[in-house]
Amino acid sequence: MPASPSGSAWWDQLDDVQRSIHGRSSVRDTGPLERGARRLERGHHGRRASAANYGSAALPDHADRYERAEEFVEVVAALWDGWAPDAIVADAADGRYADLNRIRSADHEGKHFQVKGPLPVRRSPQGRPVISQAGSSGPGMNLGAAWAELTFTTQWDIESSRAFVAQTRALTAEHGREPGALKVLPGIMPFVGSTMQEARGLAAEFGSYVDVEGLGAFLSHHLGNLDLDGLDPDEPLPDLRPHLADNASVSRPRLYIETALRDGLTLRQLAQRISLTLGHRPVIGTPESIADDLEKWFTAGAADGFIVLPADLPQGLREFAEQVVPILQQRGLFRREYSRTTLRGHLSE
Repeated sequence: MPASPSGSAWWDQLDDVQRSIHGRSSVRDTGPLERGARRLERGHHGRRASAANYGSAALPDHADRYERAEEFVEVVAALWDGWAPDAIVADAADGRYADLNRIRSADHEGKHFQVKGPLPVRRSPQGRPVISQAGSSGPGMNLGAAWAELTFTTQWDIESSRAFVAQTRALTAEHGREPGALKVLPGIMPFVGSTMQEARGLAAEFGSYVDVEGLGAFLSHHLGNLDLDGLDPDEPLPDLRPHLADNASVSRPRLYIETALRDGLTLRQLAQRISLTLGHRPVIGTPESIADDLEKWFTAGAADGFIVLPADLPQGLREFAEQVVPILQQRGLFRREYSRTTLRGHLSE
């Protein structure tokens, strides 16, 4: 039996951890959550701060951000492709470093960017850097299907992830690419123990470090900076989807709210689940059971691989690499050596 099977079993494990956390914290009043939410000052200030880092007074609408992103990728792709693979001639006798006829400008004139080019640096060994996209909204998936080679996603159950992979494959084909050209890698946070009890204890230990008074602000941020004032943290979360801001992050808040509605979670329980694992799926168990879980997802077509998010560094990553990876290698699921020299080459194997 995998440590984190599809369905509710892995949530049950996490609920055991959360009950331990809640018992340790002994915080049952509504004040901390409400104070934490108010510290966000109704949420929109955080969005303005993000926008200010990119020269904007306010965060653009969701659709506008993806329109800008699409054009941005077009520009950088034109710059990366400006040097032909054989542009470097390195002819010392003739005093020529490059064939200028093999280098072209981007000459981009768009709505958001005006870029002449070319780049003042030569083409890299893999041509373009590997493009990774994160986000599961419609515009995000479409952008990834058009340009990306990796998509980093939050998936909490195997069937939803299978559906996401199938949709990704279909969108990629619509853009004239091979359906498997875009690899889907859900995030996971492993808690590795020599026994299941030890693994659960490790997860409980990390959960005990969660700042309970900050859970309201944390959850508000992860729900698109919704104002949570007035909500009882120990009552089932209401359906907040109609209140999501148009320019907020779309896919994750919906995932969290729908999960809370499905499982009858309170505000506090949802905040603890998200905060423990940064919103990604925890995989709690022994090296063998964790390997079972990853193999199940991979063979079911729910993932092409995984983004491993250790609970701590470097110890958590070392434990995964030294205890789980060898089992995956024994099963023929993970390579023992690299035959290529670039990231793109590794992804093609």
